[in-house]
Amino acid sequence: MYIMLFRVHSFTYILSRDQSVHCLIHRLVDFVGKLTLVNVYYGFVWVGSYTIYTVHQ
Repeated sequence: MYIMLFRVHSFTYILSRDQSVHCLIHRLVDFVGKLTLVNVYYGFVWVGSYTIYTVHQ
């Protein structure tokens, strides 16, 4: 009986922890995604300006 209760408790605990971790992962992915987009954008801008600069030299 105690083992059963413990199992249910640990299972719900893992679930709740997993949910918060899931939320954290979502935030992290969102953050990394935005960061990557910004990096790619600035990379393109930098490459573009650099190419224009070298072409005009």
